[in-house]
Amino acid sequence: MKVENFFTILRGFGGCIVPVLMISGFSRVFIFFLYVAFALTDIIDGLLSRRSKEKSLDGDIFDPLADKVLFIPTLITLMKLQDVPLIPSIVIVIREIVVLGLRISAERHSFHIPSSFSAKLKTFAENFAVGSYILRDEYFGISASFLGDVSLLVAFILAVVSGAQYISQYLKNIRSTTKV
Repeated sequence: MKVENFFTILRGFGGCIVPVLMISGFSRVFIFFLYVAFALTDIIDGLLSRRSKEKSLDGDIFDPLADKVLFIPTLITLMKLQDVPLIPSIVIVIREIVVLGLRISAERHSFHIPSSFSAKLKTFAENFAVGSYILRDEYFGISASFLGDVSLLVAFILAVVSGAQYISQYLKNIRSTTKV
């Protein structure tokens, strides 16, 4: 197994552990640092993949899947445990599932839809929002929940923009492959 795949699997594992710890009542500060550590594995496996310069279906499908497996269950758990804005959360979750489906379909049709810069910013905003919601309380006079709300709004906007980009790119590629 490639080292970068280990980090991808670890991130996916985080999507199982973090929600269970939240429901079990573990320290929010501990869970926050654990979530951040799992989220940082995305950067590590990305750096390792770029260094090896090896493109594979593993990185194109499983890496974004691991991002979603970490993010979606954690966000849904937070929605159950505290006041997290419902509409943007639902739109983001639906966007994540639709885009993952488009990327898988693209690979099956022999073309690749690379991650856009706005999608990478969206992932950062999502992780920042979830981390803030995990902390929930006020630290150094700053409300973590407020930061979560602002970050979720930014993630929502970026989700809509990047989702439209993925759909547009997918449709363009599908049209060009069916004309041939």
